[in-house]
Amino acid sequence: RWVGSFAERRTIIPHMRVRLLSLLLCLALFACGEIGLNRPKPEIVGQDSSSGQVNLDYAVWVDCTVQNHGASGNVELTATLNAGGSWTKRATVFVGKSDTRTHSFEFREPGLIDALDGSYSCEARAE
Repeated sequence: RWVGSFAERRTIIPHMRVRLLSLLLCLALFACGEIGLNRPKPEIVGQDSSSGQVNLDYAVWVDCTVQNHGASGNVELTATLNAGGSWTKRATVFVGKSDTRTHSFEFREPGLIDALDGSYSCEARAE
């Protein structure tokens, strides 16, 4: 049961509205962070390859360099090698805000002749 005058009730209700709106705003901001508005924004800024012998095998290394233009977080890097076949490898790396990171992928699948006439590519996406 309410105790007090009608004027007191009119001043309490707006305060409850302000609290409710504040709570909703906090929940909305939290949800925005959870759905990815505050995520890494990766960009491939360099890619290179090299090849050589590892024990009795021949290998090709694809180096992918990613720069993060967003918040710190995990980035999935994908390297694809086309050399007498097509192979894809993935890795998850942590990249800090405004940082650049290089990751090397090793492919032992192609033979020496195939690797000499191959192509490669790198892709990045935020996790």
